[in-house]
This record gives sequence, structure tokens and C-alpha cells, in this order.
Amino acid sequence: MDDIKVEYHPSSGRAASIKHVHHLERTTSLTQSLGLLFGQFFDEPWTAKDFWDIQSKLPEGAKPFCFILYADKTKLSSFGSTKGYPVVARCANLPVDIRNSRGVGGGRVVGWLPVVPEDEAHKGKTTFANFKNIVWHEAFLKILESIEPLSKTGYWHEDIIDHIQRHLFPIMLILSADYEEQCAMASTRGGKSKFPCPVCLVPKTKLSDHSQKYDIRTSVKSEATVRNANFQPTEAEKEEILKSQGLRPVNNVFWKLGYSDVHCALSWDRLHAHHTGLWGHHLWKELIFWIYQLGRPAAIQLDDQFKKMPRWRNLNHFDNVVSLEFADATKHEDISKMVLFCAHNIFDAGSNKLAYTLLRCIHHYLNVDMYTALEVHTTETIAAGRDALKIFSQTMDAIEGTREKDKDWNFPKKHTNIHVFDDIEAKGVTRNYNTKPNEQLHGPLKDSYQLRTNFKDVAEQILRADHWCYVSKYIRQNITAFDDSLRPDPTIQDVNDVDDITNASGPVNDGTGHVLLGSIRPSVTFQALEQLQKDDVAFNGFRIKLANFLNNFLPSINVPLPGGRHIKLSTADKITEYRFLKVNYESFVDWRQYTDYLRCSPKFYNHPRYDCVLLQTTNGAIFARLVFVFTCSIDNATYLLALVQPYDAPTGQRRCKDKDLQLWRLHSKLRSATEIVPVQSIIRGAALAQDYDNPGDFFVIDTIDTDWFLRIKKIWNGSLHS
Repeated sequence: MDDIKVEYHPSSGRAASIKHVHHLERTTSLTQSLGLLFGQFFDEPWTAKDFWDIQSKLPEGAKPFCFILYADKTKLSSFGSTKGYPVVARCANLPVDIRNSRGVGGGRVVGWLPVVPEDEAHKGKTTFANFKNIVWHEAFLKILESIEPLSKTGYWHEDIIDHIQRHLFPIMLILSADYEEQCAMASTRGGKSKFPCPVCLVPKTKLSDHSQKYDIRTSVKSEATVRNANFQPTEAEKEEILKSQGLRPVNNVFWKLGYSDVHCALSWDRLHAHHTGLWGHHLWKELIFWIYQLGRPAAIQLDDQFKKMPRWRNLNHFDNVVSLEFADATKHEDISKMVLFCAHNIFDAGSNKLAYTLLRCIHHYLNVDMYTALEVHTTETIAAGRDALKIFSQTMDAIEGTREKDKDWNFPKKHTNIHVFDDIEAKGVTRNYNTKPNEQLHGPLKDSYQLRTNFKDVAEQILRADHWCYVSKYIRQNITAFDDSLRPDPTIQDVNDVDDITNASGPVNDGTGHVLLGSIRPSVTFQALEQLQKDDVAFNGFRIKLANFLNNFLPSINVPLPGGRHIKLSTADKITEYRFLKVNYESFVDWRQYTDYLRCSPKFYNHPRYDCVLLQTTNGAIFARLVFVFTCSIDNATYLLALVQPYDAPTGQRRCKDKDLQLWRLHSKLRSATEIVPVQSIIRGAALAQDYDNPGDFFVIDTIDTDWFLRIKKIWNGSLHS
């Protein structure tokens, strides 16, 4: 279906003709050279290499039935004295929105591993670490023993819908875990061994070096190494062989599965590698160190500038960050997205070169993190991501060992970035194997421990409660589906789910489904509005400005002026204000429709909130701030309009800091230079951060989501590469 888009000229307010444009926002260039250019898309596991390699090895007509397995310890009690070790399985054949949900098609606890208590007499010894790993694999074998023979022979399953017999092979495609668990799964010796990576044979001293790749581990090679070590006559010789590969003397349970390779299945984890790892434990702590070096005023300034950041849906807002003692992965991620816009004016290259280099490093980290977060990858975005990773690694080299002699940037989680884009090509995008959806399941398990157990032998009680919850979800899903089937049109949704405004009724649709207005206010006359807004220069000459706009706008969309005469609005004419907008837009990343919730309200949770937007004009896209959203009726037709303050004034020559940190600067026009635009010209909402040292200057927060990340690169660079 074609999209309808209205364009307007920002300097005159004249609207161009409404025209049909087919997927105007789409970034792919495939349609520009159809038949000449082919680009591969990576999203679900079955769009990537490993799934199809397995498929090609199966007997003719057989199909892979792929699993994603996750395992990690969690503290069940408040003081951590009682721990649980759930194993969660997800079906990789299901779409990610179902697979990563908390519904019936989401993750299921399929096992509970024993937690070997620490023995102070043996703690830290290699033999005790080997013992714990043996227990882990023997316990995991109990979970896999039912599918282990079927993974080699397959089994026949009759579909309950079409009654067709299918030959299915249960395949362990992906292992989702943090670094510690990955080492347990691969039977490697961890971060202190000669070869700490469970995926490749990178030496311990080269973890921070991304300039070269090392041999990839395989199950065949690992099994052969362990078998060879077992034939050695002495323990010393056995240990020497195992240490040369960083392996433990363990018969890995995953070697028993057909068409699977444990080292290949281990997958890069964005949550632990980036948000709580490279960012939370390293870059963020390093930045706070330099803040404290400048003293208390710098700490107060950083907190104050975080507090002034615009609020945005699905993004945490922080009143202070410097003294924040606890932050989960989501908060760490949100802090990283905003930190450059809050810290760029605290450091400069002249007075604090090392801290300034750290800011540049954080910018390149964010580039890599945003590329790894994309919901759909193409060959182009993967190439751009690899380039970003290369630049980030080079910048990291400049800050290694700069502040503390004992500061070591040569750690495994930094190294794992070298595998991320290989994993995307092999297993699809990172949300297929991110541990975040699995760790969210720890919450219900902890609740079951507190509410449904007697705190003794808790594993069986927790698993029973988890099963009850699953059954109740299944029953609820069926009831909801039945209720939906009785509704005349289950697709109708109320756009008035506004949480801040009373008297929210009468939603208005622009006729295309692109923009919907809510939170209606009582209609007012122009005289009353001008009196109410007499102190705001944005409303100077509002009635005349609106009449001039309509006289240009209506003919441009082939609507005749009433009576063939120019429109003149009287002070008694009325308009209706709206303070809430839903703007549907097509994502640059996966071309699906998403929705921005925008506010144009003098009192949103006791604070004024006037969001910014990206507007489509005849001269291209510009940014603007919403001032007043309203409808007016002319000749029995209602028009949805907005008074906006354009942010397209000249910014002058680009500054060195803006280039170094890739900050995209805007400058607002005067408050009195407001213009009226049709709301259909809004492409989507935009989050803009103040430049606190230059009034009227703003920066585009391109890290809000993946769409903005790619959209900004296209607007300013013309390509996905920085």
C-alpha cells in the first residue's frame, strides 16, 4: 500500500500537493537497481548461515527443530544464601516476538541444575573447579538425555492441523549465557587461562587486540584434545595438553548431540558483554573517575545535565547518576545512550586530553552497540558495524593504561566483540540470543520461592509453581482468543489511552492512520486563545498566520477556497486543542510500523512537555518543536494542524568537538518565527538535547532507538558508515 505524505515549505508555510509515495522512508537500495543488486537480510535464525548449514546436512525431507538454551545461577533469597540454577529453552523456529515473549510461546524452564556449595578448603583449586564442571555436565545430561538419540536419528511428528507426518531433528542451535556460563558450557578454564575465549584460541595477552582473528574452536578438536590428554601417563602431561587449549578434563555433554557444535552455538551476549560489562564495569567507571578528578562542581554539573535531558517513552530519566549505587542493565544502557549529551561540555581536548579521548571512545562504543542492537541486518549494515568496531578498537588502544597502573583493559568481554558480527551472519540478530529475556524469568522464580515454598528443598516446589503459572497462561490465552473472536472488529484500538490528561475523549484520525490526536481540550475562540497566550510570542498574529496558511494550503491539495474567496478568520471563530499525538512511522531498520507517543502539554506529570518532531518539507526533512496542536473546521471539513518552532536556523561551521563526538547540532529559530504545518507532515517524534553552553543550540539524540540511529546517518552522512 502507498503511504500518503504531506510536505510543506518551512519558510512560507505553503504546503505542496499531497502525493503518493511508495515506502519513501525505506533505506534499502534494492529497488533502485532491481536485478542488479542483491542484499542478504539477517533477522531470524533461519535467515542465517548455521540454520541452513544444518538443514543441508539432514536427510532428504527432514527439518531442523532448533532450540535456544539458557542457563544461569540466580539468588532466590534477599541475602543470596539460597540460589537457583534454572535452564530455559526457547524454540528457534518461532518468530522472535513470540519466542522472546512471556506468553505461552516464550521461554520455558526445562531443568534445574545443582549449585555446588563452595568449600573453603578447596576453593580456588583447579581440581575443585574441574569437579564443579563435571557435576554441571552430568546434571545437564539428565536434561538432554531424552533428545540426545533423537538429535542423530530424528523423529516423526504428525501436525495436528494438516495431519502431515514430518521428520524432525531436535537441534541445539544457540546457547545463550554470560561469559562465566559459557566457560562452563564449553568446559574451558575461564578468564585466567592461557586461552580464555570459549569460542576461539586467542591468547590471554591478546584479548584487547581486534586487528587479527584466531582459530575457531570446534567440538571435534576439543573432544580430540581431551581424549588425547586422558591417554597421558602422568597428571602433569595431561594438564599440559589441556592447558595448551584452555580446556578442562571433562566429557562435554554437548558433544553427544548430533548436528551441533558447542563452540559454534555459544553466542555473543549484548547484555553482559556491553551494558553490564564493557560499559557498566569499565567505560562508565572510567568516566566517573575523571569526573571526580575535576571535583564536586563537575559531578553536580553532570547530574544537573542528566536531569535536564528530555523525557522519552521507554527511556529511563535520571535526576542523578554520579552517586547511583545500583543500576540494572537497562539503566546502564539508558545512561550510556545519554551520557555524551550530558558530558560533552565538561571535558575538552586542551585541558583534559585523556578524558576527552575517553568521550571519543564512548561515542565509538555507542556506534558498535547500536549496530549490534539492529532488529534486521543487511550485508551493508554488517559491513558498517565491522568498520565501527575497528574504529572503536583503535580508539580503545589510546586509553589503555592511561590512568592507573593496575587498570587492565585486556579482559574477555572486550574481546568477545570480535565475534558479534560473525554470530549475526551465523545465527541472526543479537536479540535471538540476548540473555535479557531469559534473565527476566528470574523474577517469577524468585516470587515463587518467597510465596509458594516452605524454604526447604525449594527446587521441586518452584518448578511446580512455574508449571501452574504456565497452565494458567495457556487457559487465559485461550479465553482471550475466544473473547476476541466475538468482537465485531478486534483491530479497533482506543487512541485515548492517555495517562496524564483528564477529559481525554474524541480521538481524531488524520484519515491515513499516520497521525492520531488525543487528549482533547474544550474548543476556544481565537480571542480567548490570544488572550490566554498573550505573553508567548509564539502566538503573535496566530489568527492571521493560520488564515494565510489555509489560503495557501487548501489550493495546494486541490481543495477550493470557500466561495472562491480568501479565508478570513474572526475572533469569534473556534479551534480545538489536542495535547497528545500518536505518530505511526515506518522503521528504517525492519520496515515495520512503530508508534511514537508525543506530548504537547503545559502540564505532563506536573511539568511542561513539548516534544520535538522531524518534519517532511518540500526542501527536505527538518526538526521542529511542537508548540500547539489543534484542529479547525473550514467549510465543514476538519484539518489537523500544528504550530511549531523550526530548528533549521544556520549553525555555522561545524565544530571540532561535534566532529569528534559525532554530535549533530541544530539551532532554533526565534520563538516568534513559529509556523503552521499539517500534522501529516510529521515523520516521527525526535528527542533533542540542549547544548548547555550555547542557548538555542540542540543535539539530535540518535541513540534513542535503532531507527533514529540509521535515520540520522542517512540524513547527514548519506550512508550507514560514520
